[in-house]
Amino acid sequence: MRSTLTRRPGSRRSARRVDADEAVRYDEDADEELIDEIARYELRREGLGIEFLTAVREAVRLITQNPGAWQYPSTRLMSAGS
Repeated sequence: MRSTLTRRPGSRRSARRVDADEAVRYDEDADEELIDEIARYELRREGLGIEFLTAVREAVRLITQNPGAWQYPSTRLMSAGS
């Protein structure tokens, strides 16, 4: 999976084409959880796990294309229901 040219704002280094998976570091637990979820979806319906993985890869691609467009959830919003 390829992303577009990426460069951090203010970076003096030249932009280069990067692999979306190269641009993202995955936590080992998150990677295991992804594999488990793919298997779980695949048990529900053949091919559904692959559809899920495709959607995850697309989300990663979009984030690596424009990381500034995404935000972490506000802690205020997370605690509003408490």
